[in-house]
Amino acid sequence: DGAAALAGQPAAQRTTPASLTLAAPGHTQQGRVVTYLADASTGLPSAAEFAVGGYRSRLALDYIAPPTLSAGNNQFGTFVGGGSALHFGSMLGDQEAVAMLQVNGTLKDLAAGVQYVNRRRRFDWGATASQIPYVTGGFSRTYENVNGSPGFVDRQTIYRQTTRQLDGLVEYPFSRVSRFEFQAGVSNIGFSTEERAYAYDANGFFVGQAKNTLPSPASLTFGQASAALVFDNSLFGGTGPITGRRWRLEASPTFGSLNFVGALADLRQYLMPVRPVTFAVRVMHFGRYGSGADDRRLQPLFLGYQSMVRGYDVNSFSSAECDSTATSSCQVFDNLIGSKILVGNAEMRLPLLGPLGLLARRVPIPTDLVFFGDAGVAWSQSESPRLFGGTRPLISSVGTGLRLNLFGALIMELDLVHALDRPGKKPWFFQFGLTQGGF
Repeated sequence: DGAAALAGQPAAQRTTPASLTLAAPGHTQQGRVVTYLADASTGLPSAAEFAVGGYRSRLALDYIAPPTLSAGNNQFGTFVGGGSALHFGSMLGDQEAVAMLQVNGTLKDLAAGVQYVNRRRRFDWGATASQIPYVTGGFSRTYENVNGSPGFVDRQTIYRQTTRQLDGLVEYPFSRVSRFEFQAGVSNIGFSTEERAYAYDANGFFVGQAKNTLPSPASLTFGQASAALVFDNSLFGGTGPITGRRWRLEASPTFGSLNFVGALADLRQYLMPVRPVTFAVRVMHFGRYGSGADDRRLQPLFLGYQSMVRGYDVNSFSSAECDSTATSSCQVFDNLIGSKILVGNAEMRLPLLGPLGLLARRVPIPTDLVFFGDAGVAWSQSESPRLFGGTRPLISSVGTGLRLNLFGALIMELDLVHALDRPGKKPWFFQFGLTQGGF
């Protein structure tokens, strides 16, 4: 104490432990802790200053999904799209609401949806309303007179199916990793068909183009329901699951203008034999079965999405890949569509950047190197796959790619892919896309 006083500092006050204790029951003298608590300048405020009431669950804006913008160009023109979403939640997470809007080129391709879910009891319940357009197409080349001289016309036919849906849903969790889902509602499906024609002379020089609206089927209205068992104990890394298992088994009957049953089996396994390498395997089947399964008014299932079989994206095809003797179809593209699909995927994932990567540091863009092999087959009730003694061929691809997590907002994938069943396509080409991460 003397040294502190000589240095110009106040001497430390000596206190005995007994002076900090509370007074014993029956004694009037207060301990120092009680004195501090009773003093507003040194202790805690009085409980009377706080209003006490029950918790009220209210929705408030949690976040706005970063707006997205995408653009592309192919032999048929330029494409621009984008969108965003609003997420609302309660303080304890027992209520949730989402609103989404996305435009893909034109107002005909506007997608919108709202969803509300209540989790205040073990039985979760909610409702969904949405409008989702599905777009696919076909290619053909015909030889005909162009401006009075021999030439040919390349045609791209765009089929657009717009689904408007209102559903109610309930979920019951059996555990943290498994649950039962049930959903029922009503749907309306509208159709439109557009043709884009590009004329060339006999030497291949462009002559002109035209866009026409073709007759389309009448809309459909029907009721539908679905029941599903879901399991998911996977753990996620920077761009996708790295260990664990996920599966979903679902049946969805539809009745009304059409009658059929949708069946889904989606099985996924993730193994990490040596850190940080992950081997991922998926087998997925979805099909429509019943009298209305192959109705032409329904959007056909398509294998060529980047999330299924890479290297067969609809925008990567041209009429040059079609059989020159065909007049109205393109077999290499038709092999990708049907009312039933079976898909198998295998990946080796090697994280490069991120906490689990070879460069184990915190980085804003976790990056994985991926080596993959994809295979799949699409068929209908009248044409079965070769795997089962039919005629529909299996399509496949191999390649490598980079998958990047862009600041937690979205996953970008750039693949160098070899589509093994496209003889008219150059052996290796790049495919770019925004995905939901690895399967």
